[in-house]
Amino acid sequence: MIKSTLRQPRFPSRVGAFAQQFNVVDSNDKELRRSAHRMRITPEVPVPQLGQLSSLWPQVHRTAARQRLEQLYAELRRAAAGAPDEGAYRQQSQAAQALLASLSEVDANRAAVLGRSWPEPPSRLGQAAAEVRSNFETELGKQSMRRIGLSDPEKLVPRLEELERSGTLDPMVSGRLAMYLTQ
Repeated sequence: MIKSTLRQPRFPSRVGAFAQQFNVVDSNDKELRRSAHRMRITPEVPVPQLGQLSSLWPQVHRTAARQRLEQLYAELRRAAAGAPDEGAYRQQSQAAQALLASLSEVDANRAAVLGRSWPEPPSRLGQAAAEVRSNFETELGKQSMRRIGLSDPEKLVPRLEELERSGTLDPMVSGRLAMYLTQ
């Protein structure tokens, strides 16, 4: 007779309490859902955490990062197009900027293309939401530049003169570039 044993987590109460804090945007990824089920996690994450979690994809699984980040971006884009209020639109826009900044580490051109496709807010949301959209690409450029400059400053060296002239070089990135160039 063969016994089947399922291992229980060593600290189920701690893991469960930590895991229950997170909920992710809808996903059709079967592997993600299976893993979440095994870990007793609901496969949903609040919008503000998406931006933070998206920064891990290029580090954890660089080859799958582009596809996963684009999937999450599509979900955020859909949610932003039908945002119920200005606050929700702002949250989704900020999460998308962080997500696209992470994507720019893997494919900067694709991140820029997706950034230009961010939806205008529904007209019922008013001027504040329209301002969020008008600043979207500018903020995305700053975040992408910062992320690339801190993770791989070599990519910014060819554009260094242009960045200094335009005044878009972040002081932290400038310091990182200086360290890189003196090595």
